Amino acid sequence: MTQREINRLVALEGQCGYNHAAKTEFCKLSMKLMRELRETLGMFSADVRYNAGGIAVSGEATMHGDVVYVQVSDFRLGILYRTCKGQRDYTGGRNNWFSFDRLKATGVKGLAASVAQLLSRNESSQYVGSLDEQLRNESLGGE
Repeated sequence: MTQREINRLVALEGQCGYNHAAKTEFCKLSMKLMRELRETLGMFSADVRYNAGGIAVSGEATMHGDVVYVQVSDFRLGILYRTCKGQRDYTGGRNNWFSFDRLKATGVKGLAASVAQLLSRNESSQYVGSLDEQLRNESLGGE
């Protein structure tokens, strides 16, 4: 996602209720965020979906993998992420929040790093090593 797209997604916070155009844009951008997060974490089997909800809400984009559940809506607390035990676990571990301000500052990679850190604390580290290596290579100027 470009910085402009992230800024626009964050700007839509609280603007989607009873506003079809804003809700449609939120759907597009939030799904893009979840797909990019899935790719960054290397969780290619994770399900990415959108629940439109009713007319008064933004809806929510969700990435639900075997070990983590991430959801973005225009809820003021930010992006919800928590561990889970499979793709049928909808309650999972305790809720963690990644603020929209932090998303603006660190982008998808910052969100991915926070999710990876949570997974490393919960013995789900098969995803953490590849992300750490990717981030290290980029900081050294590699791809």
